Amino acid sequence: MKRVVLCLVVVLLIAAVAGGGCASSDPLKSDLDSVSAAVVEIRGLTPKEPVEYNFITTAQLRDLMGSEIEKEYPEQDVQTEQDVLVLLDLIPADQDLGAMLLDILTEQVAGFYDDDTGQLYVVTDKGAMGPMEKATLAHEYTHALQDQYFDLKSLPLDGDDSDAAVAALSLVEGDAVLTQSTYMMQKLTRQEVEAALQESQAEDMEKFEAAPAFVRENLLFPYVEGVNFVLDLGVWDGINRAYSDLPQSSEQILHPEKYQERDEPQDVAMPDLEAALGPGWRLLDTDVLGELNLRLYLEAFVPGAQAELAAAGWDGDRYAYLKDAQGNKTLVMRSVWDSDGEAKEFFDAYVTFVGQKSDGAWDLVLHKDMERQWKADNLSLYLGRNGSDVLVIIAPEPAVVQKVRAAFPDFSG
Repeated sequence: MKRVVLCLVVVLLIAAVAGGGCASSDPLKSDLDSVSAAVVEIRGLTPKEPVEYNFITTAQLRDLMGSEIEKEYPEQDVQTEQDVLVLLDLIPADQDLGAMLLDILTEQVAGFYDDDTGQLYVVTDKGAMGPMEKATLAHEYTHALQDQYFDLKSLPLDGDDSDAAVAALSLVEGDAVLTQSTYMMQKLTRQEVEAALQESQAEDMEKFEAAPAFVRENLLFPYVEGVNFVLDLGVWDGINRAYSDLPQSSEQILHPEKYQERDEPQDVAMPDLEAALGPGWRLLDTDVLGELNLRLYLEAFVPGAQAELAAAGWDGDRYAYLKDAQGNKTLVMRSVWDSDGEAKEFFDAYVTFVGQKSDGAWDLVLHKDMERQWKADNLSLYLGRNGSDVLVIIAPEPAVVQKVRAAFPDFSG
């Protein structure tokens, strides 16, 4: 999830394009200089060094995206992410995650800034920049300025906390969206804005719209919620300060007051589950879902309002995904909540989730006030609550559940 989906947000939603370019023409260069000067004026950041521009065609972009995905995301990593998303009911079991991401990238990308090389790439098949290309360039040039002043490579966009990554990305993208929107309002005519919006609405969105809700929501989140977040910071000095005091969670993006109050997420530790399960089991992935993705998880089988309420008390989580030599899969998730009552809301919503998912057909083999366990073919599912902590175990059989529970003494009673 962290390696594939978040990268998709960084590359696709950051906005733009990449590759080996063609020579620039004078009209294009003039447009680039005009847009970049306007962004400098709006954003109040003077470039410390020139930004190199490159132009490529849509066909070149498609070739580039395919090779970049193959290079950056090995097939085994993509498969692991797919396994986790399927276990969490976030994508269908028959979904080819790698193919889907490539389809969306090549459908949507219009240009991008490469923070490895400091170069900005613009896709154009027309030899000139229309209002849509200018708006995209304003967004991408903002990323170049961000990189020069705040070092984008230093942001926590990779690692084992995707929720912190999406929070940092929301600052970056919210900043760029606000700059882009200001550029459009101040520097484009009404007719140009209308033309850009019409062109945007006419774009082919078939692959994006066919993607699971989890993918669509994660792609849009840094843009939609990110701009709301940065507006709460105070333009532009407050945004600049935030780069040295990053938001830590999707919760802080969704509820900016929690960022202002420094309501930091708890770091949830996991026991040694490889040792608990025994020989043959291997830990393949560990990550944080966060309020956003826990809500999306519940929404697969729980009404939206209930899922939103249940996820809103989130205070931290971590999951671990393991697989044995025979291909059996186990996913363990521990979450902590703001209070016992908030944990109970999530617990109750999860009971509803299981009931709807199973259509009442799974055998309920354990029923206590703060514990449930269900059994179905090749599946054993445990749900436990201890005060403000909740434990979920998705395993192939009850014996595996029991081994995992033994590693969590608070839930092994």
